[in-house]
Amino acid sequence: MTSPQPNRRALIRGAAWSVPIVAATASAPARAETSGPCPADVVLPIPEIDDIRVDAADGASSFYTVEPGITQIDFTIAGGRGGASPFAAGGGAGLIQGSFSVAENDMVTFVVGQGGFGQRSTGSTNTGGRGFADGGDVPAPGGAGDTGTSGSGGGASAILLNGTPLVIAGGGGGGGMLEGVSPASWEWSYPSSPSTHAGAFGTAATSSVISRSGAGSGQPSGLITVFPGGNATDAAVGVPSATAATSTFTAGELVDPVVGLPGAEGGSGGAGVASAVSATSAGRFSVGSGAGGGGYRGGASGSSVAFYYASPLGDLAWSIGGNGGAGSNFISTSVTIVSVGTTEFSTIQQRVPGFITATARCV
Repeated sequence: MTSPQPNRRALIRGAAWSVPIVAATASAPARAETSGPCPADVVLPIPEIDDIRVDAADGASSFYTVEPGITQIDFTIAGGRGGASPFAAGGGAGLIQGSFSVAENDMVTFVVGQGGFGQRSTGSTNTGGRGFADGGDVPAPGGAGDTGTSGSGGGASAILLNGTPLVIAGGGGGGGMLEGVSPASWEWSYPSSPSTHAGAFGTAATSSVISRSGAGSGQPSGLITVFPGGNATDAAVGVPSATAATSTFTAGELVDPVVGLPGAEGGSGGAGVASAVSATSAGRFSVGSGAGGGGYRGGASGSSVAFYYASPLGDLAWSIGGNGGAGSNFISTSVTIVSVGTTEFSTIQQRVPGFITATARCV
């Protein structure tokens, strides 16, 4: 087992691999004939990603050349989770357990996807987790004032046999967020984590809902709903909601609702989209929405919107980013599947990387 420095451009080439290549069935190698007793099982030392800082977006790759007598690889693989915010959990990633046949001198490549990062309020791009396919970035919103990003998407993990993908575990979508101000005497119901969450494998992202039911002079009531990005599937990329947001408030208005971006056929998650700037005497606010996770096909990013109301008691201004959708999985027909599921949602505002464990066996 060797673990050279990852060269993503040479190995992964970002998300440039094409679906027709991935979709082609990987032929299982003939089982090696063993002479004498089988060698002992070998637990492959696949490196883990232990750097979860905001600037540590890269995934990791390693390689194994099949030794004499080894005929099967048993594995567990998970993609990177989506970044979380205080208002929405990051999406869980694809989690797959199985095995595949190998022959002597086959080259097995392991690519571990990095997780997306959580809410970032520094005015900088929130880079998605990199991997076999990259999680979507959330560009920093433009304009002066209080700006921030929702969670970025998680990167996909993959196992390749002689350069052909056998299994891809999709990354989770990024959790949405909000920035804003309202009169101090008003009470609101905000999105909360983990009941509000980004897309995970098998679980769609929730809408972000802000509500107020109170009544009083100059105090409107109603709901603002910001719609999420869709999960990718085996057959199609994740698509954004046709409607960015709705409001039932008795006063105030939505400002320039923006629908999210679709995921890519090549696997990258859709990038987050910035809301309009909501400006008041108390400040200027803008956010970027949750990005899509990377995978066989990429998840879509969430919608974004600003809301403004000039109240007699003070200005009300919110900028809201919706949740991103998850990337999809891929499993070759030559893989024996044990289980397919998802990791837990992410509730910490740090990267939660994917992982791969594998054992080389003689069977």
